[in-house]
Formats: sequence, structure tokens, C-alpha cells
Amino acid sequence: MLNQKERAILEELQLNPYISQQSLSEKIGLSRSATANLISQLVNKGYILGKAYVLNDEKTIICIGGANVDHKLVLKDDLQLYTSNPISSVTTIGGVVRNVAENLGRLDQNVTLLSLVGNDMNGKSILNYCKDFISVHEVEIIEGATTGSYSAILNNEGDLILGIADMDITSQMTDRWLQRHRQALASAKLLVVDTNVEQSAIQYLLDYSNDEKRDLVIIGVSAPKVKVVPPIIEGTCITIFNKDESQAYFKTTEEDTQKLVQMWLDKGVKYAIVTDGKNGVSYGTSKYIKHMEAIPINHVVDATGAGDSFCAGVIYGYTSQQSFEESVLLGQLNASQTIQSSHSVRDDLTRLLLDTEKEQYHAK
Repeated sequence: MLNQKERAILEELQLNPYISQQSLSEKIGLSRSATANLISQLVNKGYILGKAYVLNDEKTIICIGGANVDHKLVLKDDLQLYTSNPISSVTTIGGVVRNVAENLGRLDQNVTLLSLVGNDMNGKSILNYCKDFISVHEVEIIEGATTGSYSAILNNEGDLILGIADMDITSQMTDRWLQRHRQALASAKLLVVDTNVEQSAIQYLLDYSNDEKRDLVIIGVSAPKVKVVPPIIEGTCITIFNKDESQAYFKTTEEDTQKLVQMWLDKGVKYAIVTDGKNGVSYGTSKYIKHMEAIPINHVVDATGAGDSFCAGVIYGYTSQQSFEESVLLGQLNASQTIQSSHSVRDDLTRLLLDTEKEQYHAK
């Protein structure tokens, strides 16, 4: 039994078996990633032989790392230890690199998620939710493993008080895991990895990106997890870490984020970014180091996902061949809007909206 969109795809392919995935997605009114998922289903059902239906005319952004379920617990009053605290709660789909991938998918980028989930309800929820925005064909389902989960306790102003994570499944995100997906990596124009993976995986991507001339973006998850970043990262295209993560990596108490940017650049990174929440962001290349103030916002609803939205804005700007400064601004704008939303990835995000927000910012 075919649904309406599947029938529409078959009709278009009968007219033009060599139609590009971009053109096909525009004709049926879906994102490229959602179209790719439907085509795969049609192949599996036997409606498409998989020969000429789509030309491989566009490489993808591959996002590698954690995909999990987020539980947000918002305190109604000040936290009191050793007793029960009244809260309101919400459960959403999360994971740093998964959030980045969804942002990019909503920005009309061709995105593939490379991650691990368990054969459980949370894993199924992640796959079902993601398929409308990104390709999930490279997500492995691991029998006997538990899908990752993250629980955040927020104060009534939306700031994080405590975050706890059950991410044991990420211990299987190793170099051997990536070797199984080498064919997928070959289709990438950009590789994005978070620090939920094992160090061997990041080392594999460093070697692969240098050997195969692929751009690699490394983004932080937390200060404790920065230890998986190898000591030698020369050739990395972009690093995005916050101040705490940078201090942990370099084992320093340096507070000046511009000096921390220089430390990343000294490692051979092409573009380095160090974020510092309300204090803005520092960024630089071998030619300059600059600071951009945080964008003023009216009210913080939930800070969860803001950093991921920032990373996605930067990556979107970079892949759109915008300047580094404009890319950082796109990240700031996306993050500032996400903070004012109850969602880890704002549900109104589109390419047109973010570009318009940038134009309005410059017009002020």
C-alpha cells in the first residue's frame, strides 16, 4: 500500500528516471532527506530497482555522534537539596550532533545522521522523528543496548542547574564502527563530529579528512568529554567549543576567550570558535581573532539546544560560502531564537527565516 507522497515520487520517476534528488524533492514538496528516505522505502518494497532513479548530484553533510532522548525538568521554585522539588517536565528528541543535523535539515541542507540507537522505544522514536528532516539510513540499531538519554534540571529562568546522561551506547562509536560506514563517508562534502564518540573515532575522521580532502568540524559536548579530542588535530577545518571545554582541553585557567581561540589555532585548526554564553563568542583564523557580543534577547525560555543551534548556523554559513564572520553571526542569531523557544531545535526554522533574520540584524 503506497501513501500519497510515495505515489507522487513514482509518477515523477516514470516521467524522468534521471531526475535529480533536489528537483524531485521540490516537485513533491518535501526536504531532500525526507525524499531520500521515501525512495529507500520504495526500493525495499520493490517498486524501484535502484538503477537510474536519482543521480548522485550532490554530496551530503554527515553528522556523527550522539542521538538521544532529552528529559527537561524545570523547577517551579528554587532548588532544595535532599528533598522533593515540584517541576514541570517535557520529553524531546535530542543529542548534540543530532540537534545540529536537524537544524541543518530544516535549513534545507542535505544531511545524513551517523549514530547508534538501541532496539527500544526511544530508538524508534528518534528514527521516526528524524526521518522528516534528515537521512537516517546510517543509524545502526544495536540489540541489547539502551538508547542514549539526557536529563536536564533547569531553574525557572531556563538556565541549566544539572545535566545527567546515560550514554553508554556511545562507547561503541569507535574507529571500527566508522570503518563499516566508509562508503557513506565517501559521499560527504563535510564531516561533523561531536565529542560523544570515542577518541579512536575522532582520530579516524582526522586521518580520513586529511587523506581524502574532506572538511572536518569538531564540536564540544561537555568539559569532561573533551578528553576524547586527540592531542594532534592539525588540518581540522572548524572547532567549536565553549570556554569551559577549551579550558579543560588545554588544562588552563585562562579566562580570555580570544586567547583560547589562539590556542586552538596553534593546533593547526583553520577556523576556531570559543563560545561564552551571555558574554558572546570569540572566533578567528590565522589572519585575525575577533569577538562578537551576544545578541540581546527578551526572555530565556530554555537554554537547552542553544549551542547546537549555534553550531548549525555556523556550518550553514560555511557550506553556503558565506564569510566566517557572517557564519558566526548566523550561529548567534539561530542560538538567540532557540533560547526563546521551548524546543531544543526551534520548529519554525527555515532557510528563508534565518536569512531574513540576518538581513534584519544588518538593517538595524
